[in-house]
Amino acid sequence: MRRTVISLLVAIPVAGCQASTHDLPKTPDMPLLSSGAAEAIAGDLAARLAQEETPAATTIFIAGDRSQFAMTLERALSDWGYAVSNDPGSDKRSNAVSLSYSLTGLEGQILARLSTPETSFGRIYTASDTGAEPDGPFTVLQHD
Repeated sequence: MRRTVISLLVAIPVAGCQASTHDLPKTPDMPLLSSGAAEAIAGDLAARLAQEETPAATTIFIAGDRSQFAMTLERALSDWGYAVSNDPGSDKRSNAVSLSYSLTGLEGQILARLSTPETSFGRIYTASDTGAEPDGPFTVLQHD
């Protein structure tokens, strides 16, 4: 039963990403994460993105967010070999991919989602003071 609920909680928000824009809604009450949890989640998301977008050939554009998680995600993407930019003109380059993310707290768990113009994916994590563990598979949505 828990897996069914978790699957629905992942599928419903990711299904909402089918709109014509790939921008995920900003979460005003983004859950507080320990630095270890933020690093674990950002590293896992960056690894999954590397399966979709070739790191060495791709510049990632993340719009002006300077939150702790955004900076942790930028470091994780850089560690995977991506060039990361906050310059609004960078998403016009031929190798630039615009990236948005969302973190949502849900009954003691974190739903983390990334979205590019072609793909959205998300996963639920159980966070602790020292890190975060995946609590289910990635849900992937290919945009038309």
